Amino acid sequence: MVFAAMERLKHRIHAFRMPIKDKRVFFLVQCAYFLAPIVIGTAVMRAVVPDPEEMRARINPSAEAAAHTAQQAELFQQALDGRLVVDNRGRLTLDGRQVEAPPPLEPVVYRDPRKVNPFAR
Repeated sequence: MVFAAMERLKHRIHAFRMPIKDKRVFFLVQCAYFLAPIVIGTAVMRAVVPDPEEMRARINPSAEAAAHTAQQAELFQQALDGRLVVDNRGRLTLDGRQVEAPPPLEPVVYRDPRKVNPFAR
């Protein structure tokens, strides 16, 4: 009984037609149907896509992190060249003299979600 009433209502809704007889109004309706998805899609994309300058600022490392990375890269290159050696006690020696390993970055840097994940807000 209820399903039959729902089917009748559905048939009545989908069978309803209201013809637009005026050619200008029909053209305006066609333009609206064509332009509405474009305008709405553009508005949604502008709201969703982040600003490129903001993303560059989030992705670029801090000066401290960049200096630490450069120091690590220099030590790694020296190890590859065979000049930097780690002895059995874990000490670093560069060309026969002992050098200090750079301290690791503070954990606070890694706990900041903006520095770990540039897309975090």
